[in-house]
Amino acid sequence: MHLRYSRSIALVCLAAILIIIAGCGGSTSSSGNSPSNPGTPAPGSNPGGGGNPQSKTFVYVAGTRSGQPSNTFAFRLNSDGSTAAVPGAPFTNPQEVLTQAGNFLIGHDSSGFKVALYPVDANTGAPQAPASVSNVTARVVVADAANVYAAFPGSSGNDAIDALAISDGKLTAVSGSPFTAPGANFYAPLFLTSSLLFVDRNTDPLAPGAGTTQNEDITVFSRSANGALVRFASIGPANSSLSAVVHPGTRFIFKLDTGSGADCTLDVFSFDAGSGASALVQQVPFLGCTVRSVAGDKQGRFLFVTGNAPGIHVFSIDQNSGKISEVSGSPFFATDNTINGSFADPSGRFLLVVRGNSFQAVAIDASTGKLTPVAAPVTVNTEAIGRVTFAVF
Repeated sequence: MHLRYSRSIALVCLAAILIIIAGCGGSTSSSGNSPSNPGTPAPGSNPGGGGNPQSKTFVYVAGTRSGQPSNTFAFRLNSDGSTAAVPGAPFTNPQEVLTQAGNFLIGHDSSGFKVALYPVDANTGAPQAPASVSNVTARVVVADAANVYAAFPGSSGNDAIDALAISDGKLTAVSGSPFTAPGANFYAPLFLTSSLLFVDRNTDPLAPGAGTTQNEDITVFSRSANGALVRFASIGPANSSLSAVVHPGTRFIFKLDTGSGADCTLDVFSFDAGSGASALVQQVPFLGCTVRSVAGDKQGRFLFVTGNAPGIHVFSIDQNSGKISEVSGSPFFATDNTINGSFADPSGRFLLVVRGNSFQAVAIDASTGKLTPVAAPVTVNTEAIGRVTFAVF
């Protein structure tokens, strides 16, 4: 049981890096788009930076990398990349902010891992007392203004996806929830559009009846008007995967695959949202498997790959084929082996680089992908930074 729990927490921590960046609604992409103009947001997607000139971007930082979170540090992200602490932070409720859902935050209630809905002071970014607390427990969540899709991989979970509806500031279970696919599986919701939910599915080899062979894919569910889910397609079966990114246009999927040997590959798949068909279009090797996570910007221009090797590898994405190319100067911070992860802000202007219990804003060149520090590191009074979540109000 201890082995299973430890493995679950490791999977969740890795998945969390990805979900924060990629699980924010869809966008439409066209063949004429360049890396600096990848497409426009689709209806139903979460808000991003740059729309309303009066909007403010806030950063919510979890104070624990593993185990149960205990508090949330919060900052305003300024237009120059500097940050300012939100009044009242750190907050003990929510213990952890999971994602944004329209005008609300979705987080863990202070009683544990229960999913709760938090109003926010739009001027300061401070979460208010929860408006609604569900009976659903979760570590991995995606949401929009209408629904929350949550999972708790591991021995404490139910090997399913819980679906909640948001109405009048209340959370209620969607009819038919929780949803699942055949087999004993871990689920990590990744990315949400108005009609599809993308989920990282990983067979739990320690669950009863699971057998001894572990397998993994991106399972796609169709999403009905009331939030109910029906399994639609699967993408890229593999022996094991560390993290995955869904392109904002949903035409491409990027998976960091550990495979069965000493090396990793970053696999690129095409995906047809109409038929569910997919195909492998590219594999980029990482010798020695020295990377642990891949994240993307909301604009679909770049991928950022980090891990247990120094630096941040940056890849540009061809908007026609989905194929990736490492940008000039990559890896950036090539001698820095303390980087734990990277998180792109919704506007795509900045990347927050996490090192232990500190983070630093670096600018992303929209044309080249070059990374340049623009602010001093910010130290958080905690053991190590865990989840980082952006919200725009």
